[in-house]
Amino acid sequence: MKRKLPVIIIVIVVLLGIIFMFYQSEKMENSRLLEERRQEVMDKLVNNLSDFNPVLSEFVDDDYKTTIASKISSEGIVEYDRGLAKNEAPFGNYIVEFDLNNMEIVSEELEVTNPDYSEEWREFQESKK
Repeated sequence: MKRKLPVIIIVIVVLLGIIFMFYQSEKMENSRLLEERRQEVMDKLVNNLSDFNPVLSEFVDDDYKTTIASKISSEGIVEYDRGLAKNEAPFGNYIVEFDLNNMEIVSEELEVTNPDYSEEWREFQESKK
């Protein structure tokens, strides 16, 4: 029995190591997949704003594409903040929370930071309804 105990302990340690290795591998694969999706959504938001908000896309300039993305949360949610311009002047920020696991928008918000365009934006929205 004394000789079997070290063998059993070694076998248990090796099995735990193998299980941990598989767990880490799955975790890394999931992280890599979420990062790929994060970049894919970022590219789509930068280059095709109309896929997210067609009315807003018509109103703002296409050549202003400053976008910031947050880190991926433990739930797979990322917040994107895209700066917007109208007639080459700052207009505001389009903030989107995106679920990378389900590939869907969780929430979206428009912050108009330039009061010169507030009324024009409101009229534009009403004309598109």
